[in-house]
This record gives sequence, structure tokens and C-alpha cells, in this order.
Amino acid sequence: MRINNTEVTSLVSVIVPIYNQERYLEQCVKSLLHQTYPYLEIILVNNGSKDRSGAICKKFARQDRRVRVLEIKENLSAGNGRNTGLDAAAGEYISFVDGDDWVRPEFIEKLLRALLENDVPIAQCCYERAYWNNTFSDTLPYHEFRIFSGREMCKIMNEFIGMCGPMTMMWNKLYRAELFKDFRFYEKVAYEDMYGIYKLLYPLERVAFIPDRLAYWRQHGSSGTSRYSYKHFCIHEMYAYEERVRFFGMHNDRELYRLALKRMYYIATQHLYLQRRYVKDSRNVQDWLLDKIADIYRELMAMDGWSARTRGRMRFIRCFPEQFGYWSLHHKVDFRI
Repeated sequence: MRINNTEVTSLVSVIVPIYNQERYLEQCVKSLLHQTYPYLEIILVNNGSKDRSGAICKKFARQDRRVRVLEIKENLSAGNGRNTGLDAAAGEYISFVDGDDWVRPEFIEKLLRALLENDVPIAQCCYERAYWNNTFSDTLPYHEFRIFSGREMCKIMNEFIGMCGPMTMMWNKLYRAELFKDFRFYEKVAYEDMYGIYKLLYPLERVAFIPDRLAYWRQHGSSGTSRYSYKHFCIHEMYAYEERVRFFGMHNDRELYRLALKRMYYIATQHLYLQRRYVKDSRNVQDWLLDKIADIYRELMAMDGWSARTRGRMRFIRCFPEQFGYWSLHHKVDFRI
């Protein structure tokens, strides 16, 4: 790859945390081996898998010297796998790919070109959702190249229509390795990306956003944080939102604080519905969610600047939180003011 008549040969470390993903892992790793940008180290972190994932990793390591396999005896979290990969990474640039997803052949090349040509610390792309029946959906409203500030991306993160968006993901980005000098993911929690990504983005002046759909996000029930197979630890998403709200509060960013608080209000109703439907003996968590919804409601309603429509929705949620949680899981909710 040439940029400004200079051949680029910088090493990119791609970190793949893996836990019991034998069904999807070969497609993931092959998509990395077939990248048009060849200067890679592919770090497969086998995070205590109980299936054939470890054997599959070792097979690829024998076939291609760019593949390194790291073994963790006990599965703690995807965050532990990411940190283990970061500690071993030698690349000037870092990317993450989940073991059940895959990427297009030009994934690294296009992100690296965007990062270098625009002299930014992070470049980000879009993705498509991939379903079990080999169908795909593309619902992202981004179709133009943009340079955002990190704060702008944090604002979009909190206003995104739907459950999450491309700003929140760790795996659709390429990073300068120096960003991780003093950064590590939380371990022993789910949603480790939601705890961390806004902390990386917020202080940055410029981030490149390319509209290319270069990654495939697999939707399946065996994913650890999937809404399709809700588990008791999925409540960690709420704890991640609490930390996000505190972060913007500590930075005295009133706009992002209120947007994050409003989003957490909506998300709390989803967890209330899901806890009641799928988790046994979760009465304490349900009571905590109801108290949280009540507390957030009082704080939101004391704020100025909400539209009449938004205030009406907030009142409805306060009266019928579980019903709103069910509805918002099955319909795209507009989180904008």
C-alpha cells in the first residue's frame, strides 16, 4: 500500500478474543488471513474455551507465521482476552475482531489508509448485521466520509436510534497503539467495550469515519451479551451506563451527561423486562432497576430543554416501564431530544 508515494509496511496487530467459538472461528480467521494489507500479526487469545476453538487456533498458527496463539486457562471475560492481546502486541496499530464475526478483505487497508491520510489516532468503518439464515441487514444512516471530534462521536453514541451503534463498538476501528499505553479493559465484566470506548474517543480532536461496510456483526443466541439469550450478567450493561453518566458528569459536560442519563433511562426498562422474563430469582435486581428508573425520572424531569413529546414519553415510562422495555426491544427508539 502506497500513501504519498511512500510504501507503508507498518505492523498491525489484530487481537481476537475467543471463547467457545468453534462454529464461527474459521471464517473469522480466514477473513484476516486474506486481508489485502499483508503486514499483520493476528493474535488469537483462547480464553479458556471448552470446545475445539484452541485446536482451530493452533491449526492456523501452523499454517501462517503471522498467527500467534495465546492461551488463558480460565475464562474471565472478553476484556481479559483483549488485555492479554494488548500486552503481547508488537504492532504500531491495533485492531480488534471478535471470534464470531468476520471482516472484508480490505478492512485493514482501508482503515489504515483513512488513519494515515487524515493523520488521526482512530479510523472507524461501518458494518452489516449477519443472521443465522445467511441474510444481512444494513440499517446504519452513514453514507459519507466524515471527520468527527471524539466528543461528537460520544454525542452520536448516546443519540443513536436503536440499541447501539458503530461508535460503541471496539471491533470496527483501527487505533494507534499509543492510545493503549495507559488504557486497559475491565475484566470479569460483560460489555467491556461499553465501559471503555467513550474514554478513548472523548479527548480526541479528530477521528476518521469511513462509510464502507467492512465488518460483519454476527447475530446469534450464543453470544455472551446477546439479547437473544439474555443471561443474568447482562445487567452489567446498566453498570456500564452508570459509569458513562458519571464520566460526563465529572467532565462537567452537561449536554452529554443528560443524553447519557436519558439513554440509561430507556435501557433500564429493557433490562427490567428481560430480567423478569429470563432470569430466575432476580427480584433484587428488578427492585434495583425500578428504583433506578424512579431516580432517573426525577432527575430528568428537573432538567430544562426537553420537548413536550420527550417529557410525555418519560412519564409513560415511569408508569409502565416493563411495557416500554418490551416495546423498545422490538422497535427502533429515537433517543434524540
